[in-house]
Amino acid sequence: MHRIKLYPPRNNAFVLPDIQVSSATLFGALTNNYVLLHGAERFPELLQYIHEGLRLSCIFPALQIAEKEIFFLPKPFIAYQADRPENEDEYPDKKALKKLRWFSEGLLKRLRTHIKEKDGRIVHTLNLEDESNLIIGGQFALTASEIGMEKPPARLKELNLFSKNVLPRAGVPRFGGAAEPFHQREISLPCRIINGKSFRLFFYYLEKNTPDSTKWQAVRELFAEEGIGGLRSLGKGYFEKTEVEEPEWHLATGRQMLLSDTIPQKQELSSILSYDFRRDDGFITFGQATEYKKSALYLIKAGAVLKDRINGRMVEEKIGGRTLYRYGLAMSCSLNGV
Repeated sequence: MHRIKLYPPRNNAFVLPDIQVSSATLFGALTNNYVLLHGAERFPELLQYIHEGLRLSCIFPALQIAEKEIFFLPKPFIAYQADRPENEDEYPDKKALKKLRWFSEGLLKRLRTHIKEKDGRIVHTLNLEDESNLIIGGQFALTASEIGMEKPPARLKELNLFSKNVLPRAGVPRFGGAAEPFHQREISLPCRIINGKSFRLFFYYLEKNTPDSTKWQAVRELFAEEGIGGLRSLGKGYFEKTEVEEPEWHLATGRQMLLSDTIPQKQELSSILSYDFRRDDGFITFGQATEYKKSALYLIKAGAVLKDRINGRMVEEKIGGRTLYRYGLAMSCSLNGV
């Protein structure tokens, strides 16, 4: 397992709809860079890497506090269910818990020992409002020990680690005609200073069974320069550097959480315990605008809970005399109490 860390310039912005980037989008970006660097005739090599077990997660956010780094994963689709307290005023703020989107790796390890099946449902009993845990900006949950501060300031709870901006733009029509206005979404990653320590977000993704190849390393480095999202010609969406490390993960069998947006195989549907999904369709660009649209597919979102590992699948479509590869292979981590 490799973790590829992507460091953006300070206070840079990304023209993306959300701070989490789909594994399908990541695959498309890496594939285009592979072809750009090594030529289209080398594309079968990439398919061979996938056949041999190469898997990609989505792109997730990570938090850098001074020199300390904390990595976040999607909040699993598991409902919180605690025993009824004697004092009803002690009920947790369920609206606040629903807003949570990200669990640190440390908190996820703690969560594993609090997952159980109750009345045919998967639930957890971990009290996230306990003083041993910390919530930043209403979306990022982590253990208090991970923050590296003896007494984290109360203002951390209100700290916005990123912001979403909506900018009015004039769209360029695909095949002539009048330009129509639209609103473009942008993610900004400002650097905050609290108690003399800098707080800033960066990105990372995970690779499983990474090919031991200088070609693949060059693709990673080119990806940092090429960037992701729109308006890259204006300096948005690129990264200053990348780093590769091997996290201490044990890919055990048993209950899992998806780390990629996945197109499950039909026989794998019974393994999905709780989930959300998204629709993927739209026009295709082969170097320029085309009139071709890809078929609608539904992908199970990262954060879904599984009985055990699944493989997912890639979908190949013949469109306009070319083959379109749509990435939906599964990558997951263990939710067992180990």
